[in-house]
Amino acid sequence: MIQPTATNGAREVGLVDGVRYLRRRTAGPSIIFVHGFCGSGDLFDVVFDSAALEDFDLIAVDLPGHGGSITSHWGEGQGSDLFFRGDHLKGVANLTQGKPLVWVGWSLGAIPIAEFLKEDSQVNSCGVNLIGPSFVAGNQKAIERAGEGFSRSLRSMLSLEKSARPETLLDFADIICGRDLPLFKLALVGGASLTSMAVRRASLSRDVDVEAFYRNLQLPVLVSIGARDSVINVSPAMELVSSGSSTKSLSIYAEIGHSVFAEDCSRYSAELAEFVRSVTR
Repeated sequence: MIQPTATNGAREVGLVDGVRYLRRRTAGPSIIFVHGFCGSGDLFDVVFDSAALEDFDLIAVDLPGHGGSITSHWGEGQGSDLFFRGDHLKGVANLTQGKPLVWVGWSLGAIPIAEFLKEDSQVNSCGVNLIGPSFVAGNQKAIERAGEGFSRSLRSMLSLEKSARPETLLDFADIICGRDLPLFKLALVGGASLTSMAVRRASLSRDVDVEAFYRNLQLPVLVSIGARDSVINVSPAMELVSSGSSTKSLSIYAEIGHSVFAEDCSRYSAELAEFVRSVTR
């Protein structure tokens, strides 16, 4: 069910099937941004302001239990199978009403996009941009691929004693974003503070692996990674492109960490715009 939207300047804020979304509407192709662990759609504000993307219909979601999608329905006692799922994207995808659509999955956001694409053929999906993607969760492979700094930060984020401490949230923001971007890091802290302990733990508990799906995906895929990413091992993302598929391309940001779209917004926005145009012509 779609609830009426409120306008915020040139942007809309709405709810569809209990999922909050932010939208900057145009007649052009749609781009849907899906956040990662302890994130929210607000983190994509920086690309919403990009002139390079002004021709596109931009939509950013708050997955259940995150940001503005926090309700009593997505709180304590919910199982791990209810978070970062593909079916949470269906209502938002339907907002595009058949227009060409490109998905952007940041970090853990790659997982629900893969699950949605597996099951839904009604939406006009034309391509996927993966930013520092995490293809796995809730298993040994996920543990092995986590960066040392992020693993340390996670232990605090999942600790009943430490999780709400300012130093814990600030350390988390510093790991996620490698550059000095105070407003973006403040948004990271805000999103993390809103995500309950139950949702944090459940988001990382569901045993899932979508790496083979992306390896075999026939849609065009652009992989954007920071060479200084300290959150995850980026080698699997690089290997995804080097597998020889002509539909996959790789963009490496030499001095950038995990938050590629925020840490080098100008370059990222230009590359995303080029990619969307190339797959929606």
